[in-house]
Amino acid sequence: DTHFSVTGPVVADLFDLAAEDWRFSTQELLNDEPWRIEPPERSPGDPILMRVVASGPDRSVETNHKMLMGAFSVARQSIRIMSPYFLPDRELISALVTAARRGVEVDIVVPAVNNLVLVDRAMTAQFDQILKNYCRIWRSTGSFSHSKLLTIDGTWAYVGSSNLDPRSLRLNFEVDLEVLNEGFAAEIDEHIEETLKTSTPVTLEGLQARPFAVRLLEKVLWLGSPYL
Repeated sequence: DTHFSVTGPVVADLFDLAAEDWRFSTQELLNDEPWRIEPPERSPGDPILMRVVASGPDRSVETNHKMLMGAFSVARQSIRIMSPYFLPDRELISALVTAARRGVEVDIVVPAVNNLVLVDRAMTAQFDQILKNYCRIWRSTGSFSHSKLLTIDGTWAYVGSSNLDPRSLRLNFEVDLEVLNEGFAAEIDEHIEETLKTSTPVTLEGLQARPFAVRLLEKVLWLGSPYL
């Protein structure tokens, strides 16, 4: 996985979200001393503009989905995605394809070997829809990566717990950070670039060359993707 350390006012937002999710699950209100966050004093330096994006089946339904739709729609140069589980719905696929058709470079990195075999089969069934519309998909080698990283135009980054799959986008409680900072986005881009050096591109020819029975099984599993 990829880990981040955050400081500043955003920490209070993360604590508030954790307390709210705990209250939703247990009906216990966390308002004692350890959960009281004092606003930090302003200090000189290079501040990074970011905000917490909460999503879940309660008051923040599909917040992450709406955020991604907006980001893909305004991309002008590049979209880079790293995710272990890549099962976007038709809206997100359309947004990615539309971006690629207007000249945006779209690169999607998924693991070569997944820890969830059925999910991997289902997401492979969608690859042809994306590849035939000018997007690129890569299978990363080495250890399984659970990182969820995304950058737009080398300026905007989105990191956190959300996968691009039905569970993360409509059912699970998730938390992500939207970061508007070229330096931070450049670090994420650099990490993805290093991964691409040892990754294998997925091609339409390679997908179509596999046995018909395998492709049929993947399509059947894809139909059940909302439940995986």
